[in-house]
Parts: sequence; C-alpha cells; structure tokens
Amino acid sequence: QKMASIHNIFPTTIYEDTIPLNKNIKKQLIEKPFDNIYQNGKRNGYYSIDKYILNDEKILPLTEKIIEHTRNYIYNVYKVRKEISFFITNSWIMKHGKNDAADLHIHDNSLISGIYYLQTPKNSGDLFFKRNNAINPIFSTTLPIDTETNMNTWRINVKEGLLILFPSHLLHYTEHNLSDKLRYSLAFNMFAKGSFGNDSSLNGLKI
Repeated sequence: QKMASIHNIFPTTIYEDTIPLNKNIKKQLIEKPFDNIYQNGKRNGYYSIDKYILNDEKILPLTEKIIEHTRNYIYNVYKVRKEISFFITNSWIMKHGKNDAADLHIHDNSLISGIYYLQTPKNSGDLFFKRNNAINPIFSTTLPIDTETNMNTWRINVKEGLLILFPSHLLHYTEHNLSDKLRYSLAFNMFAKGSFGNDSSLNGLKI
C-alpha cells in the first residue's frame, strides 16, 4: 500500500542545542555594566548598557558558534534559500535577581531571536513559549489534547550553555527567579537582507 503524503504546514519551530560555556567569556559578559529594567513602574531585572555584545572581538569564539547554529536553523531546518542572508542586529545580557522575571513579550524589528544561558542557578526560572490564540491548530484549547501542536504553553528547562533560537514573533516569558543567586542570559535578534518578492507582483524589495 502506498504511503500517505504528509504535509506539516505552517509549523513554528524552536531550535535547542548547547554551546559549551567558556568560563573566561562568561566572566567578561556577567561583569559588563548593567542598567535597571522597569515594567509597569517597577524594577524587574537588569540589562547590559551595551546592546551590541556579540560585536565584541573578545568573545568572537562564542559569536562564531552562535552564528553557526543560526545558519543551521535558518538554512537546514527552515530551508531558507541561501541567497537570503541573516545578520545579528543587536545583542545584550539579561540579569535577573531574586523575584525578577521577564514578562510576556515578543521581539520587535526582528525575524529570528535567540537566548544563550550563562548562569542558571537552581529555581532561577525556566523559559516558556505561549501559543498565539489567533493561530488555530487542529484541536481547540477548549479540549486539552496535549500534543506539541496544541499546547497552550511550552516549557524549556534552562541550563548553562543552552542555546534557544525561535521566530521573533513568538510570545515568550521567563518565570520569577526564586533563587538567592543571579540568573544571566545573552539575548540577540537577527534580520535578513537580500531580494524579496518581485516587480511583476508589485512587491519587490531589496534590503
């Protein structure tokens, strides 16, 4: 009997892998100057004053490894044509102390985003992705059939050296840090350049 054809269309794919954490690079990153983050009028963590962390030549080995993984995600997983190139636009360090968290958000002006974990004490909080209810999978959330395509949230158990890549429009948040120690992560955004669309369809765009 002939096998059925399966087309897994419109998936949202999260990429998860590890990059061994270099202690010297970690030390350089967590010792960067930080500023307060305020959400709803309250301080809620810190971010590095430098918003282009991955441009620093002193951490070039880490930047090169991250770029290697992003290329795998973009070209081998999502099958983007090679004529379109992606580049890191901005990158920064997040520092969360006790009871700090990252509220539900997306990343603006970006296509691909990533997080690399530098320090994750026990009970310092995991990463969660939240389903956009405007997107309708095969099963409604009113009937909790737990499959990857129907979950309302998806949990990532974070650890040092973990790299997560995801489409920037995907809603996500982190739990409150319940540890007495600091949680550190490096976040970054990517955009594309190349030729998109075509003039005959009146949507030609060159970046």
